[in-house]
Amino acid sequence: MSSFIEKNRKTIFYLILGCTFLCIFAYNILTPYLSDDYAYLRELRQANATFKDVFRLAWGELHDHGGRLLHYVTFRIFFYIYNKVFFDIVCSFMFVLLGLSVYFNVENKKKYDIFVLMLSYLLIWLFEVSFGEAVLWVTGSVVYLFATTYILLSLALYKYLLRTKEIKNPVLMCVLMFIIALFAGNSSENNTGAAILLVIIYTLNKYIDDKKEAGGKLKLGEFLKPRMICAHAGYLLGYMLLLLAPGAHSRATSRKEDGDYTGIVKILSNIYKISMSIRDYLWPFLVAVIILIVILAVMGRFKTIKSVRENNSILFIFAAIASSYVLMFIQLPVKRVFFGAILFFTIAFIDLMLLLKQDDKFVCFIKYSVISLLCLMFFFVYLENLVNLARVYREEKERTTIIKEAAAKGLDYVEVPLLREEFQNEYTGAYNGEMTDDPGYWINIFYEDWYGVENVVGLPRDEWDEKYKK
Repeated sequence: MSSFIEKNRKTIFYLILGCTFLCIFAYNILTPYLSDDYAYLRELRQANATFKDVFRLAWGELHDHGGRLLHYVTFRIFFYIYNKVFFDIVCSFMFVLLGLSVYFNVENKKKYDIFVLMLSYLLIWLFEVSFGEAVLWVTGSVVYLFATTYILLSLALYKYLLRTKEIKNPVLMCVLMFIIALFAGNSSENNTGAAILLVIIYTLNKYIDDKKEAGGKLKLGEFLKPRMICAHAGYLLGYMLLLLAPGAHSRATSRKEDGDYTGIVKILSNIYKISMSIRDYLWPFLVAVIILIVILAVMGRFKTIKSVRENNSILFIFAAIASSYVLMFIQLPVKRVFFGAILFFTIAFIDLMLLLKQDDKFVCFIKYSVISLLCLMFFFVYLENLVNLARVYREEKERTTIIKEAAAKGLDYVEVPLLREEFQNEYTGAYNGEMTDDPGYWINIFYEDWYGVENVVGLPRDEWDEKYKK
């Protein structure tokens, strides 16, 4: 069996990519427009927008909401096209690319390493937080899935360019590195900051090693290559746009709630809340990573400072912790901001697994047992939530049909059923963007404005069935 896998490793590698695309595409198809999606669709329709207006409206949000200009443009392009299937294809491709970006950042792997690829996708599928909001929801996927993919791809490309002495197309690589770094830099306050720290550490480690090899005579100006400068410029430009945009300040102040702490007390309070969030969302990774580090330390893997400062897994653990605790300086955010931290831990965990003696029979037993159990777990989780997504999709379509019929009749008031609570799951963001019995609630207003009904009211399913299905 193992010889068959080795002979067909490349084919199996691409089959895994294809199966992953089909699996996530099915989930995407069963995810309708939700929550803020309607607000952006309405914005484009009210402006009678041309393609040029997509950029104008994104620039306006830069002043009102935040600094993710490149991502504001991206999801508005999807809303301008207004073809959900097209978005589903692109989003599914980006999810495949996300898994590959995790794979690219793992060191010590074989060529077409099936174990690393499968483990990358399985850990994302099973342990990522807010999967429905960060991966499948149109607005959320651009801000989290797309953005984190850019960050991880930029890190992998930078490491490749740092280690490669001769580049065939240096100008093209400089341009490519700058563009990817620009998108990565403009992605996320916490995850981008952690990525920039990693890039600085990669650069310093390489400089220290090259300077030592050159007998201590290598100057920093001689060491820095144009491709490195382009990368740092891209990160810096994107990150400054993110942090210094007028909307970044207004967004931060708008999160302040009555009774919130201020100053050092607020920071200490946030540290506590972040620590509890790390316990809740990252516990499996913390346990696995600590066990592996202890095993490797006993084996003598971390004897020198160099072995620690250049260890890929240690660096990504540091990035995960940094991306989490930097949130202490803002109001405590939603849990999907830990999306990047979990990916950093995923890379660290896989890297630590590969540092174990791979030809040892016990290590092989552990590796393939882990993969087998995760595959079994994935089968049941995927199947159960595929059905749940289909149920949520059916109910969402049912009530949008009711609203459309009311609009066609010229009614100014319509009652619709709320989603059944028993269908709620991590793979849909519909419940976090659910309407209420208040027609003035912000989610209700999105439906009212988009479908043209003055008052839309949500009733519990049992109450609505009793009232309208007698």
